[in-house]
Amino acid sequence: MAVPGAIAAAVAGLRYIPCLRRLDRTTLVLFVVSGAMYLGSALGAELLTEPYAEEDLLDSLAYNLTTVVEEAMEMSGVILFMYALLGQVSSSAGSGGARIEVSLDGRG
Repeated sequence: MAVPGAIAAAVAGLRYIPCLRRLDRTTLVLFVVSGAMYLGSALGAELLTEPYAEEDLLDSLAYNLTTVVEEAMEMSGVILFMYALLGQVSSSAGSGGARIEVSLDGRG
């Protein structure tokens, strides 16, 4: 199942090349690296864990450790992408800067 997913991701990724070309070099590199981290871990883990699924060994230590590494790498890719995206928003806001407030207490 990983190969069709890789093909679909490649086709979708090719559609974003014009958008990526408009970004500054730093943001472009961060976007590409974060996407590679996310997809690499998702597709790589899929390839590594297929034998466990075929042999009905989904409750093994090796499978569970692979899943933990996969999820950590995916979330690292998401965090890196958010960092790059917020940097792009901040730089494109001009000299006034951009201010993003996050409220964790539910009041705003």
